[in-house]
Amino acid sequence: MDWIFSSLGCFWHFFATAVLLLTSPMRRGEACILVVRRPGSSVENGPQLGSGSLQSHARVTLGGFWVFGYIDAMRFTLIDQIVELEPDSHVSAVKVLTNAEEYLAEHFPGFPVMPGVLTLEAMTQAAAWLVRLSEDFAHSMIVLDGVRNVRYGRFVEPGSMLSVSAEIFRQNEQTTDLKAWGRVDGQTIVTGRLSLRRFNLADSEPEAAGADRAIVERLRRQFDLLSHRLPLLAKNA
Repeated sequence: MDWIFSSLGCFWHFFATAVLLLTSPMRRGEACILVVRRPGSSVENGPQLGSGSLQSHARVTLGGFWVFGYIDAMRFTLIDQIVELEPDSHVSAVKVLTNAEEYLAEHFPGFPVMPGVLTLEAMTQAAAWLVRLSEDFAHSMIVLDGVRNVRYGRFVEPGSMLSVSAEIFRQNEQTTDLKAWGRVDGQTIVTGRLSLRRFNLADSEPEAAGADRAIVERLRRQFDLLSHRLPLLAKNA
């Protein structure tokens, strides 16, 4: 027997959604539909979600049940453009902070500044693109595994252009360690060391290979949008 939960479902839905968010980003504002099945039931004969089969969706084990959910590209993007990238070496990207950012209304009332955790996230996103390009999108998941030695300087205010950079200094089969920093008007406002972990959903669930391929395809398209000026910059170099 299947139980289908909508976005405003019971406790199980919210708990399951939290677990899914650890493995795959969800479309902002999307009504997430989850299907919970007992292990051993046939995935191939299961119901269809949207235009794709359950095999192309994330699956995790939760309290003795299988939980499936939509996978989509991350929409919470904190870099506007990648301006420089050399695989296996370094990356630079920019983010223009505007008053349109929703979180500025509460951070802080009367004194809007970019939250420090979001400057860290911007560095992490830039670093993740460096890792993806360095391995030609070999892994669908690049997640933050650790942060060390983070130091903050001045605030980032609306109207500022935040420039974030990352540089690889160590790598093994599963993780990549990078030095990262952010600057505004040439002044360093944040530094730190990041550790990113690389994996595919199919590493633990072979049935998720289709989801890995779909995620990588969307990431490639997103990179094309973020890096469209790179060929022009190379020509002018």
